[in-house]
Amino acid sequence: MTWSLLQDWLDFGLRWLHVVAAIFWVGLALGFLRLNLNLKSSRADVWRAADDGFFHISRDMNAPADSQPQIGWFRWEAYVVWLSGFGLMSLQYFLHADLYLVDLRLLPMSPPQAVGVALAGLAVGWLVYDFLCKAPFGWNETTRRAAIFVFLVAVAYACSRLFSGRGAFLEFGAILGTIMAANVAHVLVPNQRKMLAAVRAGAPPDEKRFAASRQRALHNNYLAPSVVFLMLSNHYPLAFAGRYNWIVASLALIAGASARHFFIARHRGQGDLWWTWGVAAMAAAAMVAASTLGSGCDCPLIAPRDATEALAAAVAPRFAQVEAIVAARCAVCHAREPAWSGLAAPPKGVRLDTPAFIRAHALDIARQAVWTRAMPPPGVDTGMNDTDRARLAAWLKAGATLD
Repeated sequence: MTWSLLQDWLDFGLRWLHVVAAIFWVGLALGFLRLNLNLKSSRADVWRAADDGFFHISRDMNAPADSQPQIGWFRWEAYVVWLSGFGLMSLQYFLHADLYLVDLRLLPMSPPQAVGVALAGLAVGWLVYDFLCKAPFGWNETTRRAAIFVFLVAVAYACSRLFSGRGAFLEFGAILGTIMAANVAHVLVPNQRKMLAAVRAGAPPDEKRFAASRQRALHNNYLAPSVVFLMLSNHYPLAFAGRYNWIVASLALIAGASARHFFIARHRGQGDLWWTWGVAAMAAAAMVAASTLGSGCDCPLIAPRDATEALAAAVAPRFAQVEAIVAARCAVCHAREPAWSGLAAPPKGVRLDTPAFIRAHALDIARQAVWTRAMPPPGVDTGMNDTDRARLAAWLKAGATLD
């Protein structure tokens, strides 16, 4: 019990640190990129108004040798974001891989095997991305970005075939986050150090390093919205738990990058590219469609398609049947004192151990166990079958009463 309570506080602390550091890193990086693009597009100095006066900002590619410019890529914020995120991933997904990573219906991996595959994925994702950025194929930047996008879609698909839906989105988001942090640690900061050393030695800056830094900084800006979406998706099973979840994750890349491109083009002085919002809206609509089609439901309020026959025999079940299903399949974790080892409290505070609680959480049951198969965790054999899900669907359709 003591360890479980300590784990909850550790999870809370890491989550707070992760969010705060991410706000600082992404916010500062977006602001710096805006300023940088404004300076390049106008080819003039920039004035900025603030609450305590006006600031005059200029851009100089050859800083004086006696100046002391600082590394500006917010490296400590980036490192704290990655380290706290990895800590959260270890605390929740690695220590409870049987609940959150493993899906026995996809691949019969043991928890240690799943953790090993997830760790390897972080390394492989960065190495392949870095290779594509540097590959001497004579590609222009558009072709290179297309190749990276195709690779990331392949990563999303691979994650969906290896892990549970929840685990797949978390792993995919962690791979993107690792790419972003590694861009800072292995490209942006080292390049800045070498450029500063060259300036202080009186040598001209290496334009190739500027180009590489611009490339990785833009990639980070385009990836940031998608990483936030993937991390938030943990709370929304309709996003991660469908059979087409990899398509949802891939479309999130398009939606996020399209919306971000609007602001990047605007800061470059290219005008308002309103079509980018149309692309983002179409991608978002396609995500909803893929989620609905992949939920296994003819209609979200009826039942899974593959349980149609079972539903015919389970029309308007008595609440006693529903209560028995929930008690056997769900209340092992969602009770005042969970029976599942390692849980000090019911996940998300959701209790399903009384009729009143079951009725109060009817919509949660629909999202997690009827419209999707997010629960029970796919790595745990609770005995939940199509007949059970069909009975729950019929109960929901009849009004989720306690009769």
